[in-house]
Amino acid sequence: TPKSVTVEQIARYHVYGTSAYKDPWPGIGYHYVIAADGTIYWTQRHETRSYHVGAANNYCLGVSLIGRFLVKDYDGTIQPPEDRLPTPAQMEATARLVAWLMHTVNVSDIENVVGHKEVGVTTCPGDQWLRGARWKDELHKRILSHRTGKPILYYLLFWEHGDAWAEADWRNAQNYIAHFRPTTGFSVAHAIQAQHVIIVGGTAGVSGEDEARLRAAGCEVHRLAGANEAETKAMLDELVANNTPWPGAEPVQPGAAGMSEFIPLEPPKPDRWTLPDRFVTASFIAQSTGVYQRVYVGEMLFGSGNRQP
Repeated sequence: TPKSVTVEQIARYHVYGTSAYKDPWPGIGYHYVIAADGTIYWTQRHETRSYHVGAANNYCLGVSLIGRFLVKDYDGTIQPPEDRLPTPAQMEATARLVAWLMHTVNVSDIENVVGHKEVGVTTCPGDQWLRGARWKDELHKRILSHRTGKPILYYLLFWEHGDAWAEADWRNAQNYIAHFRPTTGFSVAHAIQAQHVIIVGGTAGVSGEDEARLRAAGCEVHRLAGANEAETKAMLDELVANNTPWPGAEPVQPGAAGMSEFIPLEPPKPDRWTLPDRFVTASFIAQSTGVYQRVYVGEMLFGSGNRQP
């Protein structure tokens, strides 16, 4: 499957594919889909028992990466090296998402993060999952590193003193926020959950004591404080121009998934790709067991000739 395939195309195939008339699906088959650029699409409510991995649908959440991830394609042609594995952006986004999911739905054992082929007869998620490059091992390693760290990658912290707040700094940071999409706010208590905290403004705003509190909590703190608000804005704009979220950082993909916390504000709403909700839901299984037992990782098999419930 080309990595350029869209989530809408996948959903259309699942809902209106060749078997739709006899085996209708409750919308797209996966709970999450991750595109080649690392964008994460939340595509089904967790409690929806959609179709992605056979009988294990009863207790699994499905995370699908767009791509095929084969050395040799189904027609025998050799795949280019860049198509044999998920992109670096996909790997990082998947690791951060699954780490959050494990915490959210109480999957404690990393061995319960499995590939499609480990619970069914299929090539998915590719021939490099368990051998060759063994990208399962790399994904597990990344997931564990995120589970032991802080849930927010970086937090842009503004000051607030009663009715007064960093109104000018907030306006001046809009290009930065649009470019990097960080978690933003005015709470030191919330910022403590971040790996990196970027303080906007001098110590008259966010105090030196608060900065020390963040450092003591294990945060890497970076303060952007010019002689005035115009200079602070210039510092923010320079970071955008250099594609670096804080001074000295490595350039990053702007707006890449995984830059902020994975806490969706609300479930995805039904749309034209979601059939009426008359299907058995995984919530009944979750209520009886207390946990979801597994998170399933798979590749996209869109266009392969049949859908795999």
